[in-house]
Amino acid sequence: MTIDNSGNNSGGSSSGVCDIGGNDVNTSEPVIADIPRHQMKNPRNFTPIQLAKKDKELKEMQRVYPKTSPAWLEMVWDFVETKGEEAIKDIIDNKRFEVPPTKCRDVKGGVIKDAVSVERKTEEELQFTFSQ
Repeated sequence: MTIDNSGNNSGGSSSGVCDIGGNDVNTSEPVIADIPRHQMKNPRNFTPIQLAKKDKELKEMQRVYPKTSPAWLEMVWDFVETKGEEAIKDIIDNKRFEVPPTKCRDVKGGVIKDAVSVERKTEEELQFTFSQ
């Protein structure tokens, strides 16, 4: 099917409906139904209503906090949705966020190796480094 300068059809399909490549839609081959389609991840098993609410509220949060990472905004939304308003008010009222961390993070210098172990300098090496 071709279209002349005046916009009239000059042959081809009687319907005049074409895809982007100019092929007649009615005579083109059907879309392959066996191709797997993208499935949205839902690790927290939110309902479709919660997911729609999440999309809407994340867009609003991104508008209000444009310099904040979208991943952080999503993490905050997920936390609020799973914990609930009462639990968050309890955390704030009892100042649980002001408690020192319980994990021991006593790393006093050194070089991190393999993201697991720390190679520390001996006391003599530390004294020598600080005295210079």
